[in-house]
Amino acid sequence: MGGQIRLWCRNEWTQLKVLHTDRNPIQSLYWDASLFSGGSDAVVREWGDFNHDGDCTGKKSPSTASSLADKQ
Repeated sequence: MGGQIRLWCRNEWTQLKVLHTDRNPIQSLYWDASLFSGGSDAVVREWGDFNHDGDCTGKKSPSTASSLADKQ
């Protein structure tokens, strides 16, 4: 259950731990739920505004964004 999601943020890859896999995991982190698919293998589909903590500004992802989920 759970896993790691990597986001392109502040000009670097940032990992978030997925705490909830029975619902959209991003809800508890106050991110845009539309960025993620459900489940422990959540993959970033699209980048958006990453500024719930005031640090991320919605940088566009590199072309390698199609497979970013890590199962750990």
